[in-house]
Amino acid sequence: MDTDFQLHGQPLIKTRDFEESTEFVYNLWRPYQAVKRLGNGNYFFETYAAFRPDIALARINTSGGLALTGGQLDDVYLLAIPLRGHFRFVHSTRQYDYSGQHSASLYSAGQYHEIGLPEPVELLNIRFSRCFLEGTLEDLLGRPMSQPLIFHPELDLTGSLGQQVLALLHYLKTALNSMPVDQHSESMALQQVERALMILLLQEQPHNYSAEMKSRDPDPANWQLLRAEEYVKSRLDHALNVADLARAAGVSERTLSSAFKGKHGCTPVQFIRQLRLDAVHHELQLEYESATVTEIATRWGFSHLGHFTENYRKQFA
Repeated sequence: MDTDFQLHGQPLIKTRDFEESTEFVYNLWRPYQAVKRLGNGNYFFETYAAFRPDIALARINTSGGLALTGGQLDDVYLLAIPLRGHFRFVHSTRQYDYSGQHSASLYSAGQYHEIGLPEPVELLNIRFSRCFLEGTLEDLLGRPMSQPLIFHPELDLTGSLGQQVLALLHYLKTALNSMPVDQHSESMALQQVERALMILLLQEQPHNYSAEMKSRDPDPANWQLLRAEEYVKSRLDHALNVADLARAAGVSERTLSSAFKGKHGCTPVQFIRQLRLDAVHHELQLEYESATVTEIATRWGFSHLGHFTENYRKQFA
């Protein structure tokens, strides 16, 4: 697994003082009742992080020798990916050991758990807003939730789902590192990648709504159409065609085109163009953006400047 998840900027904390790191953990992960020191060897703890309204990435590097007990995440879901070393996770009464970068742990909101870091370890933690994740699930279901969302706590990083999750996280990390920190919360591209990541987890990682989602009538006007839309949004700066969208949604091109016309009143190609025009318009409004109109338009897939100019005027005149 590629472990290049470096986050730029200054660390939130870099210390050899156990008490200082304990206070930091309490503030960042409030539910833990105790942070215990294991052993008496040399100790260090550092964290780099990037924050968005509905998701946060944190790369944690520590000498280990600590355990977090009494945890219950009420407002967030947490995906923990080992980059180096191993850690131990207790979910309810079952213990999971993560090492060798083969699997990750997925903590569900409201569920009791403990974490053990007995030796040097590097982790990539991704926190998802409970409100945003559960709202995305309700969009996919087409109805309000009837009970809390609980994921299976182990995610295989070597399979198709794990590889797709890692690819989206690399894209997200690269995008975060490429822009000023004070612009992170305003990026439409980041929001699209985040939502695509959430939909991927909700559709592919087992949870207590999985059976209902798989048994639903495959109506492309509902979750399959939503999946096609998120596929477009997460790859808006890539070459796209209707066949790609149809494969992502699991329906035929004709069915997909009919669904887009029914919901959006346009074809999939027109939908892509509208989103790209929105992306160009958004970047042109940003104060820090110094690129020319041509450079921005090209970045978002417009190779013919004349056609771009005409369509842009129609949409934003």
